[in-house]
Amino acid sequence: MAHLGAALPALHNFTQTPTYCPHSSSSPSIDTSSPAPNQENELPSSTIKPKKRVNFSLSPVTVDVSSPRTPTSTKLVHRKSILKSRPSLTNSSSVTSSSAVSFGLESYPSFTAMPETMCDALEANDNHMKLDVYLNLNNALRGLKAYPDSEFLLNKIAALVTYIRRDIEFPSDCLVGCESRFFSFLASVDQLVHLVDPQTASWILHLSVSAIENRDLKKNMLLCHLSFLASQKLTRLFNNELSNRVFEVLIRVHSRSKSIEGQCYQNLSTLITMTPSVMLQRASEWVPLALRASFSESSAMHGKAILPLRIASRIFLGVKEFSRVVVDTFNQPSPAVKSPDAGVEITSTLFDECYDNVEALLKNKHEDHVLSIWETIVVVLIAWGKRRDERLDKWTYLNKWLDIFRKCINSTDVDVRSRAICAWQKLAYAWLTIPIISSHSDTSKRRAGILMTVFKFLQDNRPETIRALTVTFSKMTSLIMRPGVSTSQISATEFILRQCEFTWNQLVLPVIRDSCLHNPSTFAFGATLLHALLSASNKATSNRTEPELCFGAVSLSDIPKLNAKWTRANTEPVLETIAKVFDKASTAQDRELAMQVWSAFLKTIQSITQREVRQSAESMDSIASICNYLQAYLKKSDAQPGLLLLPAVV
Repeated sequence: MAHLGAALPALHNFTQTPTYCPHSSSSPSIDTSSPAPNQENELPSSTIKPKKRVNFSLSPVTVDVSSPRTPTSTKLVHRKSILKSRPSLTNSSSVTSSSAVSFGLESYPSFTAMPETMCDALEANDNHMKLDVYLNLNNALRGLKAYPDSEFLLNKIAALVTYIRRDIEFPSDCLVGCESRFFSFLASVDQLVHLVDPQTASWILHLSVSAIENRDLKKNMLLCHLSFLASQKLTRLFNNELSNRVFEVLIRVHSRSKSIEGQCYQNLSTLITMTPSVMLQRASEWVPLALRASFSESSAMHGKAILPLRIASRIFLGVKEFSRVVVDTFNQPSPAVKSPDAGVEITSTLFDECYDNVEALLKNKHEDHVLSIWETIVVVLIAWGKRRDERLDKWTYLNKWLDIFRKCINSTDVDVRSRAICAWQKLAYAWLTIPIISSHSDTSKRRAGILMTVFKFLQDNRPETIRALTVTFSKMTSLIMRPGVSTSQISATEFILRQCEFTWNQLVLPVIRDSCLHNPSTFAFGATLLHALLSASNKATSNRTEPELCFGAVSLSDIPKLNAKWTRANTEPVLETIAKVFDKASTAQDRELAMQVWSAFLKTIQSITQREVRQSAESMDSIASICNYLQAYLKKSDAQPGLLLLPAVV
């Protein structure tokens, strides 16, 4: 346990009094909505000549189609295209060469009239009109909130797909390179996606994959196809063969530009979700790219790069093959750099390179992103080695990784500190498992000692900090006393009692009894937690899956209660803590909380004793301890008449 023991110095500053500024800044936001524009070949604004601009508006019309709309105006709206001069479609079922009209939904008496007219126009196969028809249909459908008459739309979608296939396989000059725009509206809304038959969806997927494999494809069209493939709308038929083809393209084009690189990370996330077996097999190819970009100073880039790693941490939770790839990637040598003094080449690993970049990220106020990386790596490396003991404890860089957390939780920003306390739950998940309650007491104590350091921040009694600590305490309790855990060494009943014993000794005593109750500002926090643990619950706690335990939120009302048999067997230690609750209650509200704790304890004892046909020796001992406590309390209240009397509750 040398590595785990050495991790304690990395957290020595946790014991210092937290400092914070009275005026905290908000956490920085990370834009991950769209790829950043490529500015590599942009000219300075002073050298760009003013160009003549033509207004060409194709803004989608947002219409509530619950009731058909009639035209708002009988005046024709003329619209010109910047592509070429061509006759346009009239608002009728026949194609004429009359003046142009708007294709907006407001020009039609009903929704059904729009696709009917569009299909008639495409049936006419007039090359001069096709692009306008597709563009306006796309915008009109995207602007709708809902689609009426699905059966009618299904028939028209089938016809539209027929025209799309015709115009893609035999394109006219004005339609070359516009394939993705033809079917983009099919994937824009879920209601339309479900209307596309599997054969058509497969054809569209193969068409888009074949397009990105073209090395001469222009950048804007490549982005268009990659965005479509990352939408996860028509990818329900995605298979391993298509996944490998797309992956090969992503590896080849990701460095082409910043915008394409950002889009590639979104596509990697889609591939991990759709074909996890392929992405696990090829993890050694994409993990280094995602890790390097995740530590990039560019907020637009690192926000996208962390996404595939976060999705992989969920899907590959507990998969040692993936964890081993991440460990090996961190151990890869980085490009050698020369020392400025002696000119000697200094070799370092990828982890050293990433660790150095953390300073720049923190300096630029990207603490939230740093914490996202931190908790993701902790989850990935829970168990990474071939041997049973090669877990997170034995990771070479554990000390430095904990030091990154220390820098975040000591932030003067209360939001950053609260976020760090919540991120601590991932380390709790990594350590609060069966081995912590096993016979390896030294390992359990060291892990618990590190985990408890986060509660040093109870003295920062701001609401944000207290809420974060409450959630973290609840998660730790749920991890220790989770139901349904099987072990072959001891019986299930004995294991539950050990869970309660560990929870009481490692959480309740140091956090509640020895810390919270001594500080008036945190008294309510401690009394509330103790009440939640002692409250008898009639509902059985449901078994949670590992992903739910790791990533799910746990409220105070959802944490497991202390087992009634354990509470009865440990009546005296519990009463000692309850006595301290009453002793430290200084206000009327505090005394009310103390009474709630006392009431919950009595109901727990009652819930087990009333089921006995004949009073057991354990119940008699428990009742005797309660009577002795009441007697001592009553004597104390006689000496100090201001104390609240307990017999009123009994």
